Amino acid sequence: PLVQVLQQWQSGAGGSVSGALLLEAMGVLRNLAAGGVASQGVLAKAGVIPPLLNLLEAAVPNLREEAAGALWSLAAKNPIVQKAIAAAGGSMETIAARLMA
Repeated sequence: PLVQVLQQWQSGAGGSVSGALLLEAMGVLRNLAAGGVASQGVLAKAGVIPPLLNLLEAAVPNLREEAAGALWSLAAKNPIVQKAIAAAGGSMETIAARLMA
């Protein structure tokens, strides 16, 4: 369901997805990703990277910050996920900049 919330938002069918629900989903993903390399790999394979990267450009600052935090946790000490982020058009530098904003 968490991945579906992000994918629904990304597909443009997110009219029914509230900002509060997106924030909650990203917070949960961030906590799950902090569980280590295995959790990070499962989340990446589930497809969370593209919608999180898109949320880095959201109009609402809290959504951008939470997306950056989730991506940072997802990529922490995991070069495979870092490469997946790069392959999806993101960069750790961009994520770090969003966290510092």
